[in-house]
Amino acid sequence: MTSPPDSAGQLFRRAADGQLEPLSQGKPGTRDGELLLELKPTPKLIARLREWFPAALLVGWKYEVDGDRDAALGQGRAQISENQTDGCIVNGPAFGKGFGWLAGNGQAEHLADQSELFEHLTGLAK
Repeated sequence: MTSPPDSAGQLFRRAADGQLEPLSQGKPGTRDGELLLELKPTPKLIARLREWFPAALLVGWKYEVDGDRDAALGQGRAQISENQTDGCIVNGPAFGKGFGWLAGNGQAEHLADQSELFEHLTGLAK
């Protein structure tokens, strides 16, 4: 199993001349001024899960902000295909109210609220 990197990002302070200075030690003080955080991509574990757990029921989740419902569902379908999951939950502003359930074959179902989502997921485990 691959270990996550020691640091997923770097914290910076902007100097008086506008240059960024990396902070390399200690906890920055709350009165020390504005801080900037650089985030570095980390490996997607979902892409390795099927290899590690070939018989498991694997469900992904896509929270989409941009686009519309069709685009959000498309992102969910891509996740299923790329990561060999058995399904995907889709929600967020792009999807709209409720949750989308995408089965492994890409068929979409709308679930109105958390209760319907939990009921659906519970049924998958049986």
